[in-house]
Amino acid sequence: MEHIRTELGYKRTTCDCPQCASYCSYLPGALIPSDLEKIAALLGYDNIETFAVENLAAGPGATVIRNGSQMQIPTLTPQRTPTGACKFLVT
Repeated sequence: MEHIRTELGYKRTTCDCPQCASYCSYLPGALIPSDLEKIAALLGYDNIETFAVENLAAGPGATVIRNGSQMQIPTLTPQRTPTGACKFLVT
């Protein structure tokens, strides 16, 4: 049974079409907080911090505007394989 996710206000499904997955072959995509819990549980982690240390990397950050001022916020992304692909990409 497919899990339909709506955390961002719209239906979000798996990224298994060639167009969606091609980006992840070169650079891991951004994650949202609920992704971390779901991926960690799927991989059998009981501790979210252990999962993060073993599977995530600091991202370049995201540029946002708050109260009219532009600022950079830290982000986490999946680690990369030696080829640069997202470590969670299954081909």
